[in-house]
Amino acid sequence: MTVLTAAFAGFLVSGLFPNRLRRAPARIRRPAALTALAGLVTVLATTAYLFWIVATGATGVDGSVLGRPPLWLLMQALAVGVIVSGVVLAVRLPGSGGGGARLALLMAGGVVFVPWSAYWGLLTV
Repeated sequence: MTVLTAAFAGFLVSGLFPNRLRRAPARIRRPAALTALAGLVTVLATTAYLFWIVATGATGVDGSVLGRPPLWLLMQALAVGVIVSGVVLAVRLPGSGGGGARLALLMAGGVVFVPWSAYWGLLTV
């Protein structure tokens, strides 16, 4: 979880300093930002939600849609969004002329995210 948080948050925070770091080419900027933001939200929300379930003894989980709580379905949708935007980024990256350490960190986070989300059940049907 720490590696994922550092990868996704690191990309977002390093983007606050455009003078010190090279900006990504325009065609990969949007999928990169989407991957980083959705990845960070998914990692933090999943962890917080699972701890909340354990702390309350699952007494606060009300209702279900398709056999799952609505908040969990939202996190599953975010996880799929992270993976899809990461694939789009990976496809566009080779022809973009680079991207530097920021994108390398983000892509590493995206690769680690796939087994992490599968382990926590975010990719189950």
